[in-house]
Amino acid sequence: MITILTYDGDQGKCAKAYVMTSDDEDFIALRPLAYQRGAKPKFVVKNAEDIDIDKLSDDSDFDDKSLKDIAVEFANETTLHGVPKIIKDRSCGTRLFWSCVCLSALCMFLIQASTLMGKYLDYKKKVDIEVLDDPAPFPSISLCNIRHIDAILFEEIQGYSQQHYMKVLEVMEASKNPNYVRNKTVEEDKPFYWTSLETSINVQGYLSTKPELVKELGFDNINDLTEIMFTRETPAANIDKDKVTQFGIEAIEFIITCVYSGDRCNYSDFKRFFHPFFYNCFTFNTSSFLTDNSTTGRSFSLIAFLGKMFSKESTKLDRGDTFGDPVYNSDGLRIVIHSSNSEPDPIQDGFNIPAGFSASIGVKATQYERIDYPYGNCSEQGSLSMDNGIYDYTLISCQNLCLQNEIIEHCQCIDIALPIPENVNVSFCQDIENPPIFDCLEDKANEWKCNDAIRRSWNKFKCMRSVKGRVSITQLAKQKCRCYPPCHEITYGVFHSLTSWPSMDQTIPTMEKVITGDFMQRFTTDHERNLVWENYFPNYSNDTDLVKLYLETDNLTVQHDLTKVCARFLKDFSHVYVYIADDNVVKITESEFYSGVQLVSDIGGQLGLWVGISVVTLAELLQLCATLCGFLCKNKHRRKLKKEFERRSMRKKQRGASVRTKRYNHHHHRPRSRSLSNTRQNGTPTRNHLLKNQNHHVNV
Repeated sequence: MITILTYDGDQGKCAKAYVMTSDDEDFIALRPLAYQRGAKPKFVVKNAEDIDIDKLSDDSDFDDKSLKDIAVEFANETTLHGVPKIIKDRSCGTRLFWSCVCLSALCMFLIQASTLMGKYLDYKKKVDIEVLDDPAPFPSISLCNIRHIDAILFEEIQGYSQQHYMKVLEVMEASKNPNYVRNKTVEEDKPFYWTSLETSINVQGYLSTKPELVKELGFDNINDLTEIMFTRETPAANIDKDKVTQFGIEAIEFIITCVYSGDRCNYSDFKRFFHPFFYNCFTFNTSSFLTDNSTTGRSFSLIAFLGKMFSKESTKLDRGDTFGDPVYNSDGLRIVIHSSNSEPDPIQDGFNIPAGFSASIGVKATQYERIDYPYGNCSEQGSLSMDNGIYDYTLISCQNLCLQNEIIEHCQCIDIALPIPENVNVSFCQDIENPPIFDCLEDKANEWKCNDAIRRSWNKFKCMRSVKGRVSITQLAKQKCRCYPPCHEITYGVFHSLTSWPSMDQTIPTMEKVITGDFMQRFTTDHERNLVWENYFPNYSNDTDLVKLYLETDNLTVQHDLTKVCARFLKDFSHVYVYIADDNVVKITESEFYSGVQLVSDIGGQLGLWVGISVVTLAELLQLCATLCGFLCKNKHRRKLKKEFERRSMRKKQRGASVRTKRYNHHHHRPRSRSLSNTRQNGTPTRNHLLKNQNHHVNV
């Protein structure tokens, strides 16, 4: 089946039709393309050569046109300025002039368009700052005691450490005698917290006798090595995780009183979290409070007991502080102001409040709305899962978690100072093996056991320090973990001031509020209560009411002595006052500096200025492209059909004479019955029948 165009004499135009061809037929039947059931054919032609090949086309509306005709027609109808003058004007000079004008304008447009496109592809962003009328959300407040180990427990540890240290020295000295034999009596059960401290003393004592091992590990003296291996985090890494919180300070002994917006808060309003540097810390989250957050004058006030209780003699037990620590050998309170449900980081975000001072802390909220790629980099990640819970995503948490994963990958251990990923089952890098020190000291044949244990422990430390030293946490987090600032975030700017607390004239009134309450009942055993009293009030019996004694006596010397004793006691307390300095929120919003809509608008303006093109003109150009495509396709199809019909015409001319002779003989020498007068033997209708019934329906 071939689609052609035939000439309809009645309509005087070309009509699309189907051509039925067969080697056994000597005619071609035509039917309009838009044929509907019940319609009649246009006409029937006998031979292919009777069809005008020049009128063949795929477009029923096509009348023979050249490219020039199409161009002239476009010039007569287009709204594009300048082009009609180039095509229609008969003067060559005028055509040349307008050609130069149009080309120059086109070049200017292309220059401007490329400039605009470059401006868009720079993906610059702008920052808008506005002040919102909405009240600022009150932050979460996290508190840690810089003296991380429970004070009473610290006293007991000091006793154990001194006894064990003397035992180690005794064995080290006696082992020099070849006839020495250690008395291996069964020792009493040791408290849970003793294991790590015993290991520390054992290893340090052993290393002091092995300078060659110290040099093998890369140090000139033992102090440099022990300062790295035995830090504040070391005990936390060597004590069972379920028991290590017992090492720290309990909330009831740490937080004396608390008030939020005029309402007294309870211990249930504080959530405990463990930090390897400070052990037990506590977060006050206002989201659990029923106070209306829109209330003006919102504030948080707290008194914390930081009890050192080492007045009789200075402690000989090293806390493990190193010179680079933010709380190096200091006392006081570490406080962090952060957004709700974010993980507090006392090391990076906290600041110190010394004991015996009152801190007034003003906070100001800032809300960030950042834009993502390609204009900027921010993260839509809502939360981070860690072993101690799920926290809101922050940049610092993501960076620390990324560094931790890098350490796990290269060292197969965990740095206890960094956040711990969820469902990770490897040991801490600070986990020190407890070698059989006494066996090694007594018998040199066993030295390899201790040496190998110390080497294994040091290799983990060394690997961890190597990873931290060679990688940039910022670059690593960006490239490997895609850590970027959150797209939506509220941060708090903090400024604070300190003053001595309490003032001397307010010592007794403050003492009255603290002591006459339930302060002494916070300690669970009589031993603890007696220890507290003996450390602070050694010259008074534990049933003495110091405030009452002060108020009832007229002796100025007694009053002065009582004031000094109470003032000394209160120097182990700190007072914290947190308030919203500005109830309005500063909102910082990032947005596109040059958007795609602006680009389209500017390019449209440049098109109108230099080339005179509008949206209507673009539609005209699209129509011109469609016309040219149709013209090219028509010519290709015409050539194909013309070649086909020429081939058929040549074949019919070669068969023409023999076919007509055969038809003539058949007609004159063989009688035909009436029933077959209009039909050939093969059932094909004759020419006479078709001519008599031009309106007959021809099936395709």
